[in-house]
Amino acid sequence: MYACFIGHRNIEKIEEVTLLLKQTVLSLIDNGVTTFLFGSKSQFNTLAWDIVTGYKKQYPFIRRVYVRSSNQYIDSPYEQFLLQFYEESFSCPN
Repeated sequence: MYACFIGHRNIEKIEEVTLLLKQTVLSLIDNGVTTFLFGSKSQFNTLAWDIVTGYKKQYPFIRRVYVRSSNQYIDSPYEQFLLQFYEESFSCPN
């Protein structure tokens, strides 16, 4: 199963959001989510990535996927860069 994070560029109540997001991610894992999709360019997406990555030690089967909103085709160096942080990267066809 998949879960996708979409959020604001800036987070005002970061401690509250962090606590709720940690609880939500654990609940998602407990309910069978194994793949988490992330966008970029927002504080919320970065926070979600940090939390999921933190749980990866406890749940090594978790997959992090970077969803590119543009650049359907990327060169190998950029792909290798992304794969340092994600297990996969893809772009939706236009």
